[in-house]
Amino acid sequence: MIISLSDPDDSSVVGELFNADIIVDALLQGGEFNLFFSSTGSHDNTELFDLSEPPSFFGPPMVWGAVDQQGVLNVFLSPTTGDDTHPFAQLSDFQSLAGQGDLTRSNKLPPVVDWVVSP
Repeated sequence: MIISLSDPDDSSVVGELFNADIIVDALLQGGEFNLFFSSTGSHDNTELFDLSEPPSFFGPPMVWGAVDQQGVLNVFLSPTTGDDTHPFAQLSDFQSLAGQGDLTRSNKLPPVVDWVVSP
């Protein structure tokens, strides 16, 4: 699965989060899962997103997330699944598999992004 986050005013600015082991139907059931930053976006991830500390990472940065009861995918920047100290993004109405959301750790990508899921 790939989640593409793009600038609503410039669709050529795209960042991607992925995890090849996630089945979208299982994700919609609300379990926690890890996502990794893809190298296939339009720019380097540190240019697209604010990946500065905190938190600190001993390897490449990752995020984890879960869909809540209201259907919002809440994503957190953390080296540990379940640590919700550092919000990363909130993607509303996640069951639709496309929409707009809020990006807390914005940089070149703005605080409000378009997003779409590719299974």
